[in-house]
Amino acid sequence: MMPASSLLASLVCVVTLLVAPHVSAEEIVLRARYRPGDVYRLALNVSTTTEGTSKGLAGESVDENVRLRYRASVVVLEVDGDGRPVRERHARVSLTFDRPGESGSLFKEGVAYEVLRKDGIEVLLGNQRVEPTLEKTLAEILEKQFEYTLEPALLEPGRAVDVGDSWQPDPSLARRFLLSRGIRVLEFGDGASATLRRKRDEEGRNGLVIDYRIPIARFELTRMPPHTAASRSEARLEGQIRLASEPRTAPTSVTSNLTLSMSGVSTGTAQSVPWSVRSSTIVEKSSTLAQDLVRQDAGSSMP
Repeated sequence: MMPASSLLASLVCVVTLLVAPHVSAEEIVLRARYRPGDVYRLALNVSTTTEGTSKGLAGESVDENVRLRYRASVVVLEVDGDGRPVRERHARVSLTFDRPGESGSLFKEGVAYEVLRKDGIEVLLGNQRVEPTLEKTLAEILEKQFEYTLEPALLEPGRAVDVGDSWQPDPSLARRFLLSRGIRVLEFGDGASATLRRKRDEEGRNGLVIDYRIPIARFELTRMPPHTAASRSEARLEGQIRLASEPRTAPTSVTSNLTLSMSGVSTGTAQSVPWSVRSSTIVEKSSTLAQDLVRQDAGSSMP
């Protein structure tokens, strides 16, 4: 039988790994069309906080707090028919991590490599794929980049909207998106909505944003430790998308927060052991199309 402490650690591991005046829907562009040669600066942060408790005889608690920061100057090398990059060059890459008592960098300063986005994500350094553990870490980060997820289609209004208008995010796309994050929705909560608002950014500039919120009344994880059953679960996906000032340009920043809590009983020990897990995963992405950057990045060789 699995010890209560091992069960709790498994649960935490699973959860941690698993978010103007009249404006028409056509003018709200949530997925930009790129062209080969486009250059953009990318900043992507993924922060996960998970707390777990087990109420066995010994009593156990596990806390995990991990923050990943990714920065790169990206050159688009190849796109598909919808203008989505399928091959990019990421230059001047920085990937750092912070967790309690430990921090560091996963790359040498100024490294560059190619990213292939076809059947999954492949990362090439020179003509060779990087080692599997590093590629998996990079893929888990880059898969959360807003324009490569279902979020744009999920949150587009599909009609003309004014500031203050609200609409309901597509529930079928919400299910598919959450499934990609390890959550199988059993029942949505009430009050799912997206609203177009006018707000100032941190520099005081006025602009349009979409605020959204999707409550989940019941769910199950796609991966659960054996002999574990959840009796209660609830979650919420919410965030904000700041639209670019120029029509048909990708959003300048996106923040999403997927929070969940669940509790249940483990039957893998001599006696049933109650447990509970709470988790929050925040994804922050900003990008700036930089067509005025020197295009030599597109042709320079890999280190």
